[in-house]
Amino acid sequence: GSLTSIDFEEGITHIGNNAYTGDASFVLSNVTLPSTLDSIGNNAFAQLPMLQTIDLPAGSLSLGKRAFRGSGLTEITIPEGVSAIPEYCFSGCASLATVSCPSSLESIGNYAFSKCTSLKEPGLPLSANAVISIGDYAYQDCKGLKDLSIPKTVGSIGRYAFAFCSSLANITIPGSVTSIGNFAFWHCSSLTSITIPSSVKTIGHWAFEYCSGLTSLTLEEGIEEFCNGAFARCEGLTSVTIPASVTTIGNWVFGLGTNLTSVTVRNPNPVACRAVFTNRAVATLYVPRGSKAAYQADGYWREFNRIVER
Repeated sequence: GSLTSIDFEEGITHIGNNAYTGDASFVLSNVTLPSTLDSIGNNAFAQLPMLQTIDLPAGSLSLGKRAFRGSGLTEITIPEGVSAIPEYCFSGCASLATVSCPSSLESIGNYAFSKCTSLKEPGLPLSANAVISIGDYAYQDCKGLKDLSIPKTVGSIGRYAFAFCSSLANITIPGSVTSIGNFAFWHCSSLTSITIPSSVKTIGHWAFEYCSGLTSLTLEEGIEEFCNGAFARCEGLTSVTIPASVTTIGNWVFGLGTNLTSVTVRNPNPVACRAVFTNRAVATLYVPRGSKAAYQADGYWREFNRIVER
């Protein structure tokens, strides 16, 4: 017959790689783990669509790569003591709606929660002590995410980390984040407002491209680099203010379908750039007092429809 339930005895410390992964004879819906468990191997409970709940024991539990990938889990509490959620650990758990992560967490691996399309919130610990890194593709395609409050200990947001989170309407990026990876919020079409703090020095390539619902963008003084296409195709954006701290502006940062009519620059010295604003012929450029001549003399910036000091 089919195995539907497993009750592990106390004393067991390890569940091996591929132990119960997607075997047709395992229609597992109920698993009870022992308190003595300290590690779960790679793919141990992967591809088990009937497995809806599992209680992980407290302690410094080590989770394997792809441990629950493609399972039927509806909720999961990562116990205190766990420091890492490895790559693909819960990827493709399409029914997973609720996640709770501990303050001991230090890293969320690549693809850890990718394609968890029912996930309502990322479950990140807001009181974490360690500096957390959010890996590449960590929450990619989590179409149920609506609000994202990133803990004040997160230092970096990986490539494609929240790409295609098409319901994401609000994000709070704290002053601990220093870099936003390439394509990090790609195709987040429901975002309407973003504030990027001064701690962020680099906004990666195409990081917010196709955020078509974006109407308000606040960039704080301290940001240094916009990589190529960072805000390209943000069709709802009509005005932007570029801090004086910005020294590098890549190509198409505010181009390819943006409808900017107002650009304010805080730097009295024009930053070298090309192909940044694709509709500058109909836009007004506002520059610091005394710097209009410098902008009119610049081969690129002078192509704005109007240049106004203020």
